[in-house]
Amino acid sequence: MKIVSGILACGCLFGGVVPAQASDGQKIEIPQDRVIASPTGYLMREHGELLRILLIYEELVKRIDQDIPFSHDCLADTASIVHEFFQNSHEKLEEKFIFSRLERGGKLGDLVKILREQHIIGVRLIDYVIANSDEKALSNEGTRKKIRAHLRLFVDMYLAHMAREDTDIFPAFRTVTTQDELNTLGALFDQNERDRFGENNLEKINVVIAHIEQMLGIDDMTRFTRDMPQ
Repeated sequence: MKIVSGILACGCLFGGVVPAQASDGQKIEIPQDRVIASPTGYLMREHGELLRILLIYEELVKRIDQDIPFSHDCLADTASIVHEFFQNSHEKLEEKFIFSRLERGGKLGDLVKILREQHIIGVRLIDYVIANSDEKALSNEGTRKKIRAHLRLFVDMYLAHMAREDTDIFPAFRTVTTQDELNTLGALFDQNERDRFGENNLEKINVVIAHIEQMLGIDDMTRFTRDMPQ
């Protein structure tokens, strides 16, 4: 699978006012029949896809622990999604529009600083996974153990990371942003996603994630259903 690469170009916030056009001067035009979510709505939906990837990583950690084979494509493709879609797009939007707005508004500065640092650490973890996700690298026991450690750290960090963003960061952001700013940012997020990844990009990524879940046998939701303890 190949995920489109490149740098996501977004508009900027000037003095707390969101320009109603892209940074290149082009007017943002959204089809009349298109439903535009709030900027935090977009980010929270994308968190759902990342949670599914974390479940895939949980399964890969278990397979490495139990020496159960798996296709290296499962590791390489999910790492590519994390790198290109989440780290090069989703997290750039968070840093440029959400974190910076909170910092200017004097809100949750200590937490924002930690989340920025975690973005940097996450990139390092996934870079290592991508560099060692081919079949030859995974055939080495030492490399598999290092991959396992990197996945474990990434899962643990991002479970806490996304929980704090959804429950602390995003609600605080809405308190320092006007409705007009939210509407403009929602349109900007929508247009930039379509410009970079094409139409229905999240749906396409969801299809890839679902295919990987099938490859690992974790697509059946009943496997996560548990009886009450006796």
